[in-house]
Amino acid sequence: MQKDSEARLRSEAEALSFNDRKAIIQDFKETELHRQLKTLFSRMNATLDVLLTHGADEFGKDLVLISRDPISISARAVVVKCGKITGKANGPIDEIKSQVQMCLDHPYSGSGMTEVTISEVIVIVSGAISENAKVRLHKEFPRIISRFMDGSDLVNAFTEFYPRVFFGGYEYDYCTSQIDALESDHLFAERGKTLSQCFVEPKIRRQSPSAKPSIPKRRTDFVSFDKIVESAAKKQCFMLIGEAGCGKSAILKMIAISLFRKARNAMQKGEQVDSVPVYCEARSIVRYKTIEELLEGTAKKASIPGSFNISCLLIDGIDEINPEERKPASKLLATLSKEKGISVFTAARNGDRLEEATKWEMLEIEPLQASKALSLCTKAIDDENIIKALKNGIKQINQGFNLTPLSIFLLVGIIEERQEVPASITELYEQYIDNVLGKGDKDKGIRVLFEYELKKRFLGALAYHQFLKNDTDHISVEDFDKFGKDYFASFDWSLDDWETLLEELKRSCLLLTDSSSSSLMFKHRSFLEFFSAYHLHTDPEAQQHSFAETVELYFNELWTEVSFYFFGLKKSITESTLNDIFSYKPDNTFSLICKMRVGRLIQAGWHSKTSTKTLGLIKASRYASPLRKSFFDWKSENAPDAPSFIADTLLYSISAESFGSVFLKQNIKQLLDNEPKTEEDALASICLFGGLAQLIESEEKTAYAERLADSISAIPNKNFASQALISLYATIADDDRARKSIERKIRPFAKSYPNLIKGYLL
Repeated sequence: MQKDSEARLRSEAEALSFNDRKAIIQDFKETELHRQLKTLFSRMNATLDVLLTHGADEFGKDLVLISRDPISISARAVVVKCGKITGKANGPIDEIKSQVQMCLDHPYSGSGMTEVTISEVIVIVSGAISENAKVRLHKEFPRIISRFMDGSDLVNAFTEFYPRVFFGGYEYDYCTSQIDALESDHLFAERGKTLSQCFVEPKIRRQSPSAKPSIPKRRTDFVSFDKIVESAAKKQCFMLIGEAGCGKSAILKMIAISLFRKARNAMQKGEQVDSVPVYCEARSIVRYKTIEELLEGTAKKASIPGSFNISCLLIDGIDEINPEERKPASKLLATLSKEKGISVFTAARNGDRLEEATKWEMLEIEPLQASKALSLCTKAIDDENIIKALKNGIKQINQGFNLTPLSIFLLVGIIEERQEVPASITELYEQYIDNVLGKGDKDKGIRVLFEYELKKRFLGALAYHQFLKNDTDHISVEDFDKFGKDYFASFDWSLDDWETLLEELKRSCLLLTDSSSSSLMFKHRSFLEFFSAYHLHTDPEAQQHSFAETVELYFNELWTEVSFYFFGLKKSITESTLNDIFSYKPDNTFSLICKMRVGRLIQAGWHSKTSTKTLGLIKASRYASPLRKSFFDWKSENAPDAPSFIADTLLYSISAESFGSVFLKQNIKQLLDNEPKTEEDALASICLFGGLAQLIESEEKTAYAERLADSISAIPNKNFASQALISLYATIADDDRARKSIERKIRPFAKSYPNLIKGYLL
């Protein structure tokens, strides 16, 4: 396809008169001609490294051509001049002589190479070069100047190797290079996918900058991505707002990509294109004080061809520059848009909406819905096993996390490392919270007073002392202010920095304030639980009693999840702690469920000793019998007409959650190698197998199921045996091979005891 396109362009170039083609080349400014020549030489010889060296430290070399073979490296310099060259003294020829001499005096040493002596020099002139000039230069530098190329030579070379130059070649290639750069700069780039291939359009809502959270939002407020791209022609200021990792940068880049593609398509049709977008980081514009400086500086940094103006500025991370710099920067952008008719898009976190941007149109990015999050996964990930695990993971994190490209990206990394979604997904919370609290801020050049670890410890202390200890999920703003200032005083921190801490926490969006009730809360209950666990894990005073308190919290219906985050942070659990959990009294239904779900604690503390894991699995699975009795008692009292199978369905859903982990797979296999002899053994084995069945292949699953079925069939209590066989069947119902095998085991039993089977299911 590309060869056909090049052949067509070559024919169209040849259709132009020779003089017209020469005029196009002679119209290039020198720096633009350098860039065109770089492409030309690369196309003439694909083995060359063509380096653009024009600048303050070029030492005469406008371009350098590097040739490599297995033995050596050689370098040729290119000296470029626009206009025509004669042999007349004190003219351009003396400039060429000076440049050639500098090429010889200064070996090339850029691009990480050791010094390479210039062996030859090529002199290129966009106009004509007289014979007298050639003679003078050859006499001055015998055997050094290997070739002269004038305007006619350039016309022939460009026509053959790079005919696009006559149809806005550099401009077209510039758009292509910008698209390529933007397409390769995103979270999933290392997977070989472009941004466009991974992009999933979130819900984007237009809103007034003064809109109050209490005012209900209408469905009609939503705006499509295509409409946002069209808005770039409105010549006004827009601000994308959303939480950390929601895809603000990706949307800005996709807007730029769309506008570059539009410009490139117009060029392909032979239409005149006079402006293009510029995507840049906000930190790169704060140095500019005037519109002229801003336009000139951004154009230079983006290497925009001289024939282009800027149509649209897309500025990422406006919230990442210092607060005192934001106001003048936003004012400058607003003035630029108004006076020069240039549209401006910026992006900031929800907590950093610019007060001075009151007249800007706000575009709020909402979290992804589960279906769109899964669509992102299938676009970005090729591994079916990871996608399968992600489906389960999305269900889990959607309970407490907003689904964003960042949270999905972090989840993918954890699944690849752990081969599953861990029970407490503590790693995901750690990575996400570190990110939103600014772990990489200094690397980005953002000035911060409080390290992310200090902010984590403050939030941990706040969660533990003000929320958990008071058994609440919200506190007053006054209590928050008092706690914070007391916390500062305990560390001898200056209260002058209190507002700075608030500003930095505001960026994280981890805390929310309800203005109507003057109360403060964590963004989600799971963040409150995580930070409470983090305090127990890190605070020296809390660590003295952390394990005992964590056991108490585990059996507290309001705070039980704190224990999962705690052991997830520890990455291990001890035999002593497990014994404390299993000996906890009283044994009510909730307590029995907690003990049965100890497998989740072991999953969270995955780096525990094998003997500890095995002990935990044995003891947790033995709670199947008392928990089953508790469920049956509840059913008899509250739903006497419901089938008995419902009670066991609850039991096996809990066991599948507790024992369904690749980190427990080998331990469970070893336990299942022991043949169950009693009803209690059989029930424990079915529960363990229910977790294992999710993790093994059909052949192995069938073998375990058949062995269990034989053992269950031999149990004297046929009423229990019939129910256990049906339960076993339910654990492998999604596997055709295993299911058919167990059906063959159940049929003779059902014929012998039809009323037992019927009474259990109906």
